[in-house]
Amino acid sequence: MVKKLHLTLLFFTLTICCFAQDTKPAITPDNFPITNNLLTQHKDAYHEGDHVWFTNTELKQTLVFELGTDYHRFKTYLFYNNIIPEALLNDDWFSSAHNTSNKVEVFKSYIKNANPVNINYFTSLQGIELGQTKKQILKLYPYNPDEVNTTKDIEKYTWNFTGDIMADMEPKIQNDKPLAKDSFGYHFTAYFKNDILVGLILVNDIP
Repeated sequence: MVKKLHLTLLFFTLTICCFAQDTKPAITPDNFPITNNLLTQHKDAYHEGDHVWFTNTELKQTLVFELGTDYHRFKTYLFYNNIIPEALLNDDWFSSAHNTSNKVEVFKSYIKNANPVNINYFTSLQGIELGQTKKQILKLYPYNPDEVNTTKDIEKYTWNFTGDIMADMEPKIQNDKPLAKDSFGYHFTAYFKNDILVGLILVNDIP
């Protein structure tokens, strides 16, 4: 009788845990509508490592993809050509120059040689685009940011989301945010100047 009761309680506990995870809200990782075909055309034209650069002279914006296997968009960067957040320059992906002044010059040369594409590619699948207000972004991401800091006049917000794939493998790593759908982990970093979005980084983790 005791053994049967123990098994019943164990089954009930496991059911509740599974139900809680199944019903936990989910967020779909964002990205931009650049196609694999476009990436194929320009992947080897001018890039640093596995990065592919696109730009639009009308918007004066540049979009950079760091690719993984099978065109997985591991990291995506969007920024104004004349406003390059220092934190973005110092991100570990950009290693062409050692000091900030050199990095700026190298960055400008990459922008100059980036592949021109239509303005439609510079609005994310969630509708995010540079020039939106902080209020608009916080409406899309109404969760407590994991990091907020200010460098000079640029404010940086970062949100980290556990991927549902990782949550299945390691339930203890979950936080209070929604799970990133079909993901090993999703990270969104927004850069604001005077409460206006001037740059962003999207990271979709790989195993």
